[in-house]
Amino acid sequence: MHKPSIPLQLLSVVLAAKQHIVFIQELQDVTAKEKDSMATFECETSEPFVKVQWYKDGIEIFSGDKYRTHSDRKGHFLSILMIDKFDEDDYSCALVEDESVKTTGKLIVEGKDRNCFNTCFFAIISLYRNEIRAALFNGSFSIKSFQPIILSCSQ
Repeated sequence: MHKPSIPLQLLSVVLAAKQHIVFIQELQDVTAKEKDSMATFECETSEPFVKVQWYKDGIEIFSGDKYRTHSDRKGHFLSILMIDKFDEDDYSCALVEDESVKTTGKLIVEGKDRNCFNTCFFAIISLYRNEIRAALFNGSFSIKSFQPIILSCSQ
């Protein structure tokens, strides 16, 4: 049985169409100040009109109130709006067709209180059989059913 051969010209066209797409400009770390209106990541792919997806710490993010994404030929952009300390993280851009092809950069937020969790204290005050009970916690905890509850954070 004779298998049909593929003409060399067609084979080269198929191989050219399946070129391996890579990031030719990787994401760079971005520094922003807390309360800045925007910070933008930018990367570039080897081919135009490639679909990409954005991630924050490995979790997919989408364009909306907090993030704006767009692509322009080979360029891909992620803008993070209204910067706060919780935005500091790793951000990645990956190819939709092959998520293993990705680039990652870090958003560094300056001016945030790096020791906030060391200076936040939570007080629980309750009245139990005409006796005032209080507890002071440093850090995070869960509240079950104490009444009344007073929470404060001093910086």
